[in-house]
Amino acid sequence: MHKIVLKKRGVSPVAAGHPWVFADSIDEFPPHAKVGDEVKLVAPDGNFLAWGLYSPHSMIRARLYSFDRDAPFSRELLSARIASAIALRERVVRHDTDSCRLVFGEGDSLPGLLVDRYGDSIAVTFTTAPMAMRAEMVLEILEELLAPACVIALPDPSAEKKEKFRHPTGVLAGELPERLIATENGIRYVVDVESAQRKMLYFDQRENRAAVADNARGRMLDLYCYSGGFSLNCALSESTQEALAVDSSEGALKMLEANIAENEIEKGIFMLREDVSKACRQLEAKGEVFDTVVLDPPAPGERAA
Repeated sequence: MHKIVLKKRGVSPVAAGHPWVFADSIDEFPPHAKVGDEVKLVAPDGNFLAWGLYSPHSMIRARLYSFDRDAPFSRELLSARIASAIALRERVVRHDTDSCRLVFGEGDSLPGLLVDRYGDSIAVTFTTAPMAMRAEMVLEILEELLAPACVIALPDPSAEKKEKFRHPTGVLAGELPERLIATENGIRYVVDVESAQRKMLYFDQRENRAAVADNARGRMLDLYCYSGGFSLNCALSESTQEALAVDSSEGALKMLEANIAENEIEKGIFMLREDVSKACRQLEAKGEVFDTVVLDPPAPGERAA
């Protein structure tokens, strides 16, 4: 078993349950450990702290999976953690939603693993080399627990570069549907797995989209609309008279157009392809007035083509 001895100052975060161990907090590195090897973390006095998986090419040298001396990393632990994450979503996600983030890395005590559900299909992203090395194991567990129609790999180029590993690509199991449809808050979305915006539906805004639909009134301005989640929720709830959806991405507006058709929305959702800052100046110059404004800009580098 490979062992990492922490510096004194590195003990407190681990003892408090932090799942990352940075290189500069390590006093003794495991001399023969390779990428993905399991490592035992100990304090300077030799006392056990946690189990982790080793990433020698990353500043985060180990991601921690267990703080129980008797529960090192194993297939059984991985399966139990994934099952627990799925069960949590089944309890908290609305009954009219069949798509969400099932596994969210450290949030589910599974650093390096993201799993998204889109209807009957599953998308998997590995953000660490050790977890990517266990892709076959992850796939087997997902098939056992969910029996998905399709499992798609969605690489994270920045993670590959930082951790120096090759991410699986394409369809890993099953067959990708000709039209991948995801339902959220009762609204159907046409999902484009080739989208430059990897998150596609931005699941973190699910509850916000429903809340805006409950509170919006009159004319709505949906800035950085992407595939139109806020506009669609408001239109189908009849909380607004009309919505102007603005985005600089042609691809995003094509997805919005497809989503309008998929949900058979007849009331006014108007689209404007323009840089948002420029569009706001134009609307101000025209004296346009809106009762509700949604401003949800993407993170840098996540704009759709």
